[in-house]
Amino acid sequence: MINKSYIVCSTGRSGSTLLCSTLSDLGFCGKPLEYFHPAKIEKYIAQDSANSFQDYLSQVLQKGTSQNGIFGIKIHWEHFRNFINLARKYLGLSRQSDWEIISTIFPNPYFIYIWRRNLVKQAVSTEIAYQTQKWVKTDENLISEAPKNLAFKPLNIYRYKQGIEARNQKWRKFFAKNYVDFYEIVYEDFIQSFEETIRGLISFIKIGSLPEIYEIKMPIHRQSSDINERWCQYYSYIPENFLKLYGELRSDVKKILKL
Repeated sequence: MINKSYIVCSTGRSGSTLLCSTLSDLGFCGKPLEYFHPAKIEKYIAQDSANSFQDYLSQVLQKGTSQNGIFGIKIHWEHFRNFINLARKYLGLSRQSDWEIISTIFPNPYFIYIWRRNLVKQAVSTEIAYQTQKWVKTDENLISEAPKNLAFKPLNIYRYKQGIEARNQKWRKFFAKNYVDFYEIVYEDFIQSFEETIRGLISFIKIGSLPEIYEIKMPIHRQSSDINERWCQYYSYIPENFLKLYGELRSDVKKILKL
């Protein structure tokens, strides 16, 4: 039975995986995973039935809940919007507001918002992750060699940066519109005060009956390398107005070629 829920509101490469892996490993903070990532719900949506979606949602609520009744989930903005649309379609909630849908599905919800101050570094990290297809670094997959065959693509980085900024703004608008009291985590500060941040979050959610002594470990490693730093430096040499115009020109040319 779920007594309390929390939703980690995030964007890609914001430190949300580090945060949620830490909370999951504690054993009394639910298991906040990306349950509504498109890759995870694709087969259920393909069946296009209310029963299929409801079955998956039941599985999520069970898997994401620890024995003390705490449920956790991590969700990026675009996945959040998709989830809301699915809930309206399959759960008979077409007339409910976003907030009413969240409150109906996730009992007694709390919100945690994690974001990154340096959007260029976040965008560079996103581009490298897509090129390497390596999203998490753990003790089991530590990389001793620098990734090979990477290509610096400033336009991609610019577009990721713009997208991240837009999604951050949408999260903040959602919080403001619904008068949401949320626990805010800034990635750069989180890294410097890791254990303090986690304990503050646990206090915010008001999880009772905690173990007297519990150890908070960092379960994954930072993936940043010299490549990240170099690409950030290279990017700083290119005016963003130029990247914007170049991107618009490329889009216009593609449209013309399709005619």
